Amino acid sequence: QRSFVAQMLTSAVLLAAKIQDDGLFKTSVQQLRVLYNDYPDCTSMDTKCQVMGLNLLRLLADDQLASFHCELELLNAQELATVPVQFATTLAQSLSEGSYHRVVSAKPPSAPFAAFMPKLNEAVRVDIANCSEKAYESLSTKDAQTLLFFNSEKELSTFIESTERAWVLNNGRVWFAASGSQQVRVPSKQLIQSSLSYANELERIV
Repeated sequence: QRSFVAQMLTSAVLLAAKIQDDGLFKTSVQQLRVLYNDYPDCTSMDTKCQVMGLNLLRLLADDQLASFHCELELLNAQELATVPVQFATTLAQSLSEGSYHRVVSAKPPSAPFAAFMPKLNEAVRVDIANCSEKAYESLSTKDAQTLLFFNSEKELSTFIESTERAWVLNNGRVWFAASGSQQVRVPSKQLIQSSLSYANELERIV
């Protein structure tokens, strides 16, 4: 009976990931965690790690880093080495290093993981955008597209509107809201330049 309940809750987690139902996802994971703790044999390690890996990815996408690391501490060495968990921890490492291109280009290990990637990529773009407007007065439209991993000016424009940023697209440049006197030169400028350089090198390789 416990195995059946675990199977049903796992199916609920996968469905919630697919349809992006945060409430169903969180509730199902919480109930599974109780089963995993009290009845370790209720499911296979592969299934458990798929659920835990998905939960880690959700926490990353929601920028809940403290909870992310708390969840990691609950896993043993064998579980930490599995593909689903490694996928989430590798993304977390890339985010901490500012290697956003690795996050955006990451290949999810399965469809449920892919369902969370748009949300994570959007969080990455917001972070880059916040750094950009602090480090620059303006950028060329092409550089802004490259920096934010967009393929067209239309996608860039849609992002600006959806995030309600006071940016202006004019004469092939993106002008940020901060004036020159308000700007603070922060290390994020180096990060931005590195990302642009990486993107340019990638274009040459392709």
